[in-house]
Amino acid sequence: MIITVTVNPAIDITARSDRLALGETNRLSESVINAGGKGINAARMIRALGGEALAVGFAGGATGELLLSLLEREGLPHRFIAAGETRVNTKIVDTDGVLTELNGAGSEAVVWREMEILLLELCVPERIFVLSGSLPPGAEPGWYGKMIHALRERGAKVILDTSGEALRLGARANPDALKPNRDEMAMIDRTAYGGLLVNSLGSEGVRFFHKGQTWFIPGLPVTVASPAGAGDCMTGALAFALERELPPEEMFLLSAAAATAGVITGGTACPSLAAVLDCRKQLTIVRE
Repeated sequence: MIITVTVNPAIDITARSDRLALGETNRLSESVINAGGKGINAARMIRALGGEALAVGFAGGATGELLLSLLEREGLPHRFIAAGETRVNTKIVDTDGVLTELNGAGSEAVVWREMEILLLELCVPERIFVLSGSLPPGAEPGWYGKMIHALRERGAKVILDTSGEALRLGARANPDALKPNRDEMAMIDRTAYGGLLVNSLGSEGVRFFHKGQTWFIPGLPVTVASPAGAGDCMTGALAFALERELPPEEMFLLSAAAATAGVITGGTACPSLAAVLDCRKQLTIVRE
């Protein structure tokens, strides 16, 4: 079982708008409400591919109760610690597929020691952990790095998908894989980091750096339903591929296919296995 960790989850409201204008009344359509957070999305993708995943995190208040009820409804295994007030994120996609996100900050009232105890309780050799998403307000930016050290010392493998200072400090702890986007690459010292580096480039594709070699998978020309959550699909597929010990190129193609399928799936909903496999057939990979 793969453990996905979301310390700052959210209720995600995803909607479409013909035209988004500041200072004006905007009409939204096709609103979808999901239990959100990068780790939760990754867990969905792992299960869609045929793997087992446990979503772990914090949830609190009325929005936290809603989040847990949504997870129960979709049958996603989870263990959440009651804390704070779960935030709400609003994601708006216009007719050109451009995504505008209005994300809540999250709650400071989380109990870090309880989370650390839970993660170490779940830690066994070779188990894969996905640490992903933003840290809530007041969190130590080095918390991900601290947990990477602790989990890897116990023989686990760790994928980190975050941003800002949490990414920079987390990369120093040498997780097994990192997934920065184009802008986040500047946060990583590539002379010191020796793990798998997955550089997502949006519609252009994705570049993989692994054991001194580089691969590039160009993006497919697709009709964008919603780019929200597509990167999390990539992370989930990457975790699944690592657990199944797929060859590098197969791992990379599956990850890119999951992200592409995520883009053509509405809201932050998880794409189907059939959609992922269809995208996989169309992708090409080049060793640079």
